[in-house]
Amino acid sequence: MMFPLIWIHALTVSTFGSHWTVAIVALLIGLLAKTPRRSQARARFSVARAASLKLTLAFSLLLAPLTATAGGPLSSGTTAVDGSTNFAVATIKPSLPGAEGNAFRVRGRRFESTNTSLSELIAFAYDLYIGQITAAPAWVETDKYDLTGQPGGKGQPTEKEWREMVRHLIEERFKLTVHYDKKQLSVYVLSVARMSPKLTKSGADPNGLPAISLELGAITATNANMQDLAGVMQRAVLDRPVIDQTKFRGRYDFTLNWTPDQSQFGGVGAGTAPATNNANAPPSLATAMREQLGLKLDATKAPVHVLVIDHVERPSDN
Repeated sequence: MMFPLIWIHALTVSTFGSHWTVAIVALLIGLLAKTPRRSQARARFSVARAASLKLTLAFSLLLAPLTATAGGPLSSGTTAVDGSTNFAVATIKPSLPGAEGNAFRVRGRRFESTNTSLSELIAFAYDLYIGQITAAPAWVETDKYDLTGQPGGKGQPTEKEWREMVRHLIEERFKLTVHYDKKQLSVYVLSVARMSPKLTKSGADPNGLPAISLELGAITATNANMQDLAGVMQRAVLDRPVIDQTKFRGRYDFTLNWTPDQSQFGGVGAGTAPATNNANAPPSLATAMREQLGLKLDATKAPVHVLVIDHVERPSDN
């Protein structure tokens, strides 16, 4: 049985000339999960131990955080590589019954998702935290689909173009119509602590991709910006949206080591992290953020854009 929280089985990045491949396997966020918390924690714990909860993020698919506007509506002014923001060829079909895990992949100029729910596709396409999707029927979470899409023209689409192509596809195939509203939600705000920031400017190509290694209680980042950090915290570590208000626009190299508590990594962290009575154990996340990066995370409530589902249908065969 699948538990819709954080299942991370593998991630691989390969570079072949101008072509690159990113495979993100099983990244599920379960704010809408209906399974009892204790059962979720036990299942997540076994999955996390088997996978060591270790991944390398060299592309921000599914990890983009909320901006200071907390996930405002997407603009429609981008232009894809062939002048269109639609896939030239695309298919959506039900996943195989009993399939486990899920995946989002970009293989060269081919976009794929495997065993993903429509809610996960919406979260990616509209650049939202999954908890910002409201008024969806139950099958939007439970039905699983495999999606493939190939753009026309030449050249490599940007992340924003991939999102728009997926958005247009699911709007067409699922007859999806939506509108935005605002709602007070519990969030974390990432900001600068009173002390000076302790971030090292990256010497890598500022237009290059970030690389972020994440383990239980450890992040190592190269060429990453603060939205990348907020995105990792939001998608994999914390239990609510993270809003970047640092106002830092550069790229940095940094490491962060802390002892997770029960609220982090979907409850898995406290079962596998060093004992807090160990003199050599890293500090809490709040202390580590302040001492190691000069940043802070504050829990608060903030008005956040939510996506309201007005109409949606299961797709016809294609």
